[in-house]
Amino acid sequence: MTEPFLIAYAQTVGREGAWSEDTDDPGKGTWKGISEVMDPESPIWPIVNKYRELPGFPGNMKNDPELEAATQSTYRRKYWKLMGLDMIKSLVIQCKLFDSGVNVGTGTVSLYLRIILNSFNRKGTHWKDIVVTTFMDIDALNAVNAMLLEPRGEDVLYSELNGWQRVYYTIGRGPFQYLVDQISKLTPDSWRETFAWGWEENRTPDYAEAKQSLA
Repeated sequence: MTEPFLIAYAQTVGREGAWSEDTDDPGKGTWKGISEVMDPESPIWPIVNKYRELPGFPGNMKNDPELEAATQSTYRRKYWKLMGLDMIKSLVIQCKLFDSGVNVGTGTVSLYLRIILNSFNRKGTHWKDIVVTTFMDIDALNAVNAMLLEPRGEDVLYSELNGWQRVYYTIGRGPFQYLVDQISKLTPDSWRETFAWGWEENRTPDYAEAKQSLA
């Protein structure tokens, strides 16, 4: 059986591509999603810089096993292990959280994941409310696994994670951070938690479900 990390890694790297140095990217030089700005201490950079001095850059880096090992090591350390994803009992949620952490930042994902978990615990009766913070801990991981035990829990959690990520894409890091900070300070009307699960299941179908219902 393939290790979950390697499955998640292959999916994410497949989306990230290889080398990128787009002038619109605040990360500057980026190798398979690892940026010079966000992770300057990664062991990939001495290897990348060596290839920069040789003809054929960046294509000449394509099949270097040392660079691939350093890339996997960085992803495992900075995302997979940091987020405690080995503890989560769903491959699709492991992959989703890993990819989101790479794309929008582990701290950002932790913030909105915790808001989701607190919103769907039926007023704390199915699992306890957790503190909204920028790091993953045992409380958040246990709450994820508790949500996964609920009927359609995996579907609802995946849909919610996508929804929050779409908001992030729409408004950007600064406004999104402000939005999450303000939401985390609020105590929502308790009655909403009675109906939140049903709203998610019945009122917010994904595109494929919505289109099929009209066929």
